[in-house]
Amino acid sequence: MLHRSVLPLVLLASAASGWAAVPPDHAAQMMKGVELFNRDVAKLLTEHCVKCHGGEKGTKGGLDLATREALMKGGDEGVSIIPGKSAESLLVRSIRHEEEDIKMPKKADKLSDADIAKIAEWIDLGAPYGKPLIEGKVTRDASLVTDADRAWWSFRPLAKVTPPVPERNPIDGFIAAKLQEKGLAPAASADRRKLIRRAYFDLIGLPPKPEQVETFVSDATPDAWEKVLDALLASPHYGERWGRHWLDLARYAESHGYEQDYDRAHAYHYRDFVIRALNEDLPYDRFVQWQIAGDELAPDNVEAWKATGFLAAGTHATQITANQAEKERYDELDDMAATIGTSMLGLTVGCARCHDHKFDPIPAQDYYRFISTFTKTVRSDRDLEVKTAEFGERHAAWTQAHKPLAKALEKWERRESPNRFETWWRERKANSAAPALPQPAWLSLKAEQLNVGGPYYAITKHERQPDDSYLVTVTAGTPDTYTFTAKVPLAGISALRLEGLADKRLPGYGPGWSTGGGFKMKEFTAKARVPGREEFALKLADGQTEWDVPDFTATDWTKVFRLAEPVTLGDGSTVTVTMKFDGDFDRRNIGRFRLAISSDAAPAETAEAFPLKDFLAATAESRGADRPANDGALARLFRTCDPAWQQLAGAVRDHARTEPRPELVKALVSSEGIPAVRLHTQGPDFYDETFQLRRGDLKQKQEPAKPGFLQVLSRAPEQRWQTPQPAGTRTLGRRAAMARWITDADDGAGQLAARVIVNRLWQHHFGRGLVATPSDFGTQGDKPSHPELLDWLASELIRGGWRLKPLHKLMMRSETYQQAVEATPEVLAADPQNALFTRRQRIRLEGEVLRDAILAVAGTLDRRLFGPGSLDAAMSRRSIYFQIKRSQLPPMLVTFDAPDTLGSLGLRSSTTVAPQALLLMNNAQIRSSVRAWAKTLAAQPADAVVSRAYLVALGRPPAQDESAAAGEFLRTQTASYQAAGKTDAAELALTDFCQSLVSLNEFVYVE
Repeated sequence: MLHRSVLPLVLLASAASGWAAVPPDHAAQMMKGVELFNRDVAKLLTEHCVKCHGGEKGTKGGLDLATREALMKGGDEGVSIIPGKSAESLLVRSIRHEEEDIKMPKKADKLSDADIAKIAEWIDLGAPYGKPLIEGKVTRDASLVTDADRAWWSFRPLAKVTPPVPERNPIDGFIAAKLQEKGLAPAASADRRKLIRRAYFDLIGLPPKPEQVETFVSDATPDAWEKVLDALLASPHYGERWGRHWLDLARYAESHGYEQDYDRAHAYHYRDFVIRALNEDLPYDRFVQWQIAGDELAPDNVEAWKATGFLAAGTHATQITANQAEKERYDELDDMAATIGTSMLGLTVGCARCHDHKFDPIPAQDYYRFISTFTKTVRSDRDLEVKTAEFGERHAAWTQAHKPLAKALEKWERRESPNRFETWWRERKANSAAPALPQPAWLSLKAEQLNVGGPYYAITKHERQPDDSYLVTVTAGTPDTYTFTAKVPLAGISALRLEGLADKRLPGYGPGWSTGGGFKMKEFTAKARVPGREEFALKLADGQTEWDVPDFTATDWTKVFRLAEPVTLGDGSTVTVTMKFDGDFDRRNIGRFRLAISSDAAPAETAEAFPLKDFLAATAESRGADRPANDGALARLFRTCDPAWQQLAGAVRDHARTEPRPELVKALVSSEGIPAVRLHTQGPDFYDETFQLRRGDLKQKQEPAKPGFLQVLSRAPEQRWQTPQPAGTRTLGRRAAMARWITDADDGAGQLAARVIVNRLWQHHFGRGLVATPSDFGTQGDKPSHPELLDWLASELIRGGWRLKPLHKLMMRSETYQQAVEATPEVLAADPQNALFTRRQRIRLEGEVLRDAILAVAGTLDRRLFGPGSLDAAMSRRSIYFQIKRSQLPPMLVTFDAPDTLGSLGLRSSTTVAPQALLLMNNAQIRSSVRAWAKTLAAQPADAVVSRAYLVALGRPPAQDESAAAGEFLRTQTASYQAAGKTDAAELALTDFCQSLVSLNEFVYVE
């Protein structure tokens, strides 16, 4: 189980990841640790330690072991334990007598090796307590958030800041003020060729073409730089570049993870939403809101639905036994909450799962109220309507054509049918030889009892429709058995008919519940009960009762089951039909169906059915002396058996089948009240309540957690963000309330959310954030290097309607952004980490950008946007369109530090290892690309080849010595290939030269 809760007690922070590293199985370890504590460790600590450290002799050395909270504070000697690292923990070293001055227990024998091993194992598991070692011993109530807690810089309201140098770009004013305090000067401005290359890689992740570089270099107009920025921000590739940054935070992948790692065929729509939203400069507050509750806030917007794929992007166990189901569900809730916390709020919310957060004012109670928001939220593959405008036009045309057909039928029923019926009725009463009571070919059944269920925790409901059909709605699980019982007081029946009816409320407008609207019935049986007889089976003439209706047909289907021999029933009789479907953890059950019976020897399969209940009523009316009403059951029966009515009704029915259907796209979304994606799961998809768990232990459930928010970020009653939902509403509006709270810049978490996102923009533009730990703005994260600048930028974001593109432009127009990378030794010594932004940070291209850049300079890049991804490593589209399968990540991207997608990642590592250089020299796709590039270059005049190659790859002409060295290399390499008998020696030599260019540090780094 790869659980991504963040353990706040791991003290080793990773500069590469941007927040504290934690074990992936944190919850499981803590549970195991509690068991070990209760069984052995508590007794050992009580017998050998607590007397002097928290008991009757006080807290010697300032160390109190009575509670975990006190233990974690340490003593006079400093931190006593490091959870997960027993060998480095002072407590273990002291009881092992590895510390000469601190050998414990004092004045007593050393503990046995076995006892020491138990304590060490307990610390490695996180050192959880089952209960205090001294009854009644408590520390400060961390469940209460105080004004002192809210005094931490990131929890405070945004400061009202005035830029220090009004006549300059405000960013430069803030940076310059800090430099002046330190007596430092900024670096010089970057060369224009480097500057445009920087801008292209920053904003669209692709290198500029030589012509674009030369145009900028030669443009002396004051707005030359602004024109470059405007063009790049308007480029569709902007969303691809910045979408990749967000996908890191969203732990985006297109498979479930774990051992089986099944694919998520429809997950890519979330990736496409992110790209579109950024390209359109969707306000960031709405961007955040839709990812939490787009289906609730904008239910008619297909993009808002796709946005909820954010909640579904985490790992998902696919082999869940019944006794694991509840634990796995809490893990899923934790994944949603923890990812929202780190990505949007820069807080390690997940640390409060097993205990009150050790460092930040996030009580466990707040954590469980937070995750309770998602109690019934499930991931689902849902059909979404696209191109609604075009569909509206087509449907309007169809409606116009349908009106005269329906009107003709209505006119006949109103004018012709009553006269015909009255004539027939008079003749029948006056003459026994007159036409008999009409006999429909099929009589549709009304269920006295309908049970839908199955072994996989199916949650369904069924509703009878006006045409005697039944619509089965599935919200969870996999129903596989339907049992339908109806009264059938007839003389006899000869056949049964099952219809699967297309319905827009079902997947793919089909009659079934499979992904594309099909179903697979593996057994159809029927039995009858006649008063005075034992229940008996109705033997079917054809023993083959399986029925497999394919996906994506969106039409009605009919199957007739003839009886081997007609059976006589009569008053008080019932028929029970049982349908079994091929579930196998995948819904293959019918969605809308109608059952009918026939007494005919050979009934027409497609003949219109008449309701059995109305037929019985018509039969009773036909025996009466008085003329029944024209709208009575007998009149309706007579009408439907009239050839003229059948012709008119048939025209209406046939035209109805041509009703346009909207274009549907199936996307992975998250919501409530819709069927969950279900694989090999024996438990329910969700539970009705989320409980607060003591120590995160399912065996220690406390009261149900009421949905709520983090106290430390709330400055108004929670009702401010909650909107009561009407009765019967599919969702409860809980996620919408959270979405409003998280972006409320007045009384909710909006000011922190603004700080976090502007810091992320700064980080990607400048190489490090104003807060160097971009996903941890809590007390264990770094404080901002320029707090006034951060708050001013966050305020600008909010004032500007939460739009990100103006902030990009503001940052990139600053002199700070346009600095060169070079700095004096004095500056390097005074600002080694570039925390003061004395210069431009050297930034290596991420794996995706490096790969895309190679394809771009080679001319082999396919720039098509959107759509399904590919697992083919040789794909020529941009790397963001790889299918991200967790067990099969693209090798080149992994080599260059792409994320593992198991958790939200705010800052990638940037390693330097030999496989990176080897990949550039030996990768088949790189070789293929540079060979294509070599063929293009070969068409250039011989004396221009080297110069053109440098301009394409590096954005600059070669220096004289580089040109000479390249010419010599091409000559000697061509001769070498010729000596080896290669007929394409010159092309191979040029290919080698091109490959050497894309392997240069100057190519691999932005500059």
